[in-house]
Amino acid sequence: MENNIIEEIAALRQEIRELRYLIKPPHLSKREYAVRTFEEQMQKYGLFDLGWNYTFNRRPKGSGVTKYKSKVIEISTKFLDSEKITEYDIRRTIAHEIAHAILGPGKGHGHEWRKKFKELGYDGKKTSRKFT
Repeated sequence: MENNIIEEIAALRQEIRELRYLIKPPHLSKREYAVRTFEEQMQKYGLFDLGWNYTFNRRPKGSGVTKYKSKVIEISTKFLDSEKITEYDIRRTIAHEIAHAILGPGKGHGHEWRKKFKELGYDGKKTSRKFT
């Protein structure tokens, strides 16, 4: 019974997070929102202190990528520019890549990654959504 309550609470928290990020402040573009989110989250998890940075690319497929050798997380401007993408999608994608950065190379989307993604506040599922 206690596990059911914990699962219900987790599901409610997820719903609240999704609703919170459906509406972006009108003064921020999606790119500005992404920069603000990167700054906030990378600081929070100590990635700047570990030499990590972020940038944007123009990849037509794939919303984000983590480059371990150069310690850079990239998000696609094609992804950000899509009408289908919400601010929640942006935060979730950044958190997805941060989970990869925290764990290091070779973890893929296995158990460790899913666990870390959940710790960051998301559902532990791989991010895959068509945005073009």
